[in-house]
Amino acid sequence: MFQLWRIARALGFEEPAKRSLGDAIAQNRFSCESEVQQCARILTSCAKLKDLARGREIHARILQGKHRRNVFLSNLLITMYGKCGRGCLDQSRELFNSLESRDLSSWTAMIEAHACNGQSKEALETFWQMNQDGIDADEITFISVLHSCSHTGMVEKSLHQFVSMSSDHATEVKPALEHYHCIVDVLCRAGHLEEAEELVTRMPLEPDCVPWTTLLGGCRTHGDLERGSRVASKVFEMDPRAAAHYMLLCNIYVEGEVS
Repeated sequence: MFQLWRIARALGFEEPAKRSLGDAIAQNRFSCESEVQQCARILTSCAKLKDLARGREIHARILQGKHRRNVFLSNLLITMYGKCGRGCLDQSRELFNSLESRDLSSWTAMIEAHACNGQSKEALETFWQMNQDGIDADEITFISVLHSCSHTGMVEKSLHQFVSMSSDHATEVKPALEHYHCIVDVLCRAGHLEEAEELVTRMPLEPDCVPWTTLLGGCRTHGDLERGSRVASKVFEMDPRAAAHYMLLCNIYVEGEVS
């Protein structure tokens, strides 16, 4: 039986986990459903906290139990190892390669594992392999693909993937705000601030504060004081209480005077 309460206590949700476990013990049973759910919950927290040690402990317990071939848990393990740094990517890939059956979440988890570690080439290769296997990408998959391009400044590939979402795939994927965020990010990283601002002002969806803040950060990085002042006005209008935005604008002015 999984003694998940010991791990759950360290992750901040001891009581719900212990209650669930206690109910199972009282009934002299431990349902497959509750066991998988508990593992999933803790693995998700391990990924967010980058808690590799506890993630590995859960992995070891899964391997000892009846759920070692559970695709859902394997996908979460791929994500957890990917979030814990490049040194764990081999474990993500080993898990991915060992899957007898891969669903869309499996492919997306592997793509994101490469993406969040700056391995855009490997992420795109995995995406290509997914397409070759006849798996249609969804909104989340494309976010991972665009992240991989953004983190390494691959502007043209980002734009190509963005356009292909609704044109080159069997299942049309309509761009959401998160996809536009990725494109604004890659444009800002590459110094294409004019194009980024135009995209934010002309996108068919009402932009939230995220792309404007990204653009403000790009103005600081590339020393565009005039555009930074204009963008800051928009950011303050949308979120007047965020002190970080004021500090960002202040840094733009300070660094502009120094240079």
